[in-house]
Amino acid sequence: MQSVELNANGINATLDHLGESTSTRAEAIKAADDIIELLDQIQSSGVRANVSVKLTQIGLDLDESLCDQNLERILGCAKGYKNFVRVDMEDTPYTDQTLRMFRLMREKGF
Repeated sequence: MQSVELNANGINATLDHLGESTSTRAEAIKAADDIIELLDQIQSSGVRANVSVKLTQIGLDLDESLCDQNLERILGCAKGYKNFVRVDMEDTPYTDQTLRMFRLMREKGF
């Protein structure tokens, strides 16, 4: 069944760009770029869908400020499209960092 048919039946989709714990800044930036591209494709297709993000994929393990920048770019794109982003809760060691990043983005207006 195609996404449009699912939407017609009241079913929306969440897309998850696979991959966790990037090991370089370039990989983290590329992952964020890929997620933004997914948002662009969702918007252009008209399908009712959103994206789900793992913070370790966009740099949380490397540098919180890198993750902050990447997440803000993703959220800015989604906000411009009137879409939203799900932030995945990963393993226990990331709980406090994930909640802190979530709160920070809320303070920034997302």
